[in-house]
Amino acid sequence: MRTFSSSSSKPVVLVVEDEPLVRMFITDALEDEGFKVLEAANADEALILLQARPDVLAVLTDVEMPGRSGYELAEAIHERLPSLSLVIMSGRCWPETLPVNSVFLAKPVPAAKLVAQVKQAVDQTQRWLAEPAEGSVLTITVSGDGESAPAPSAAAFVSDPIIVGGAQPVQEPDRS
Repeated sequence: MRTFSSSSSKPVVLVVEDEPLVRMFITDALEDEGFKVLEAANADEALILLQARPDVLAVLTDVEMPGRSGYELAEAIHERLPSLSLVIMSGRCWPETLPVNSVFLAKPVPAAKLVAQVKQAVDQTQRWLAEPAEGSVLTITVSGDGESAPAPSAAAFVSDPIIVGGAQPVQEPDRS
């Protein structure tokens, strides 16, 4: 069973990144903002950690890693833990589809935007766990202005370079 931290403890997030320096930078940025960060170098390590740590509230993963890709990891997590929010990043591999409860960030991502998206993912998981009633509508923030809306039924661009997961294919944004 998935649990979430009380307000007095640090929210736990899992960072999955095979590049040690990138993983260290992300971990430092998140720890500076009050998160407890677990680290994995690949998808298999991440799945083992998630099984052992039911207090993880969000996963931040790179796409290109040895073994399973970040997209394959996201699908595996979504199948096992559908309430867990995911932040998926890549500078080269745009998604065709994303699981619900996931967001795609195009690298390079400023640290402030990365941290803000992880905070949003943690909040989303906590809301989902606090109100797991059947038929409830998941709400996500779709812009930086704090406005909320029901989760889209199809993948949608929420602001360059963030893409929200859904059921339909995602089209790469025009970067010209």
